[in-house]
Amino acid sequence: MSIRISLENKPEFYTNLDFVSGRIILNLNKAEAIGSIVVKLEGEAITALQVPHPHQDGGAQRQGPPQALPAP
Repeated sequence: MSIRISLENKPEFYTNLDFVSGRIILNLNKAEAIGSIVVKLEGEAITALQVPHPHQDGGAQRQGPPQALPAP
């Protein structure tokens, strides 16, 4: 027996809550009764936060040297 997943319209990457469609291809060596097929897809995500560049439009404009925050 072999099972293969063939996804339709595969993007370069998937994001949270994307819909995935495709086919499950099941090859059997002999006749079998199949009641159901359950497919569970899992993945990993990598996230990065970036500070906006101060000279780009919409970026925070800082005047003068950085200041230390007061101690709590």
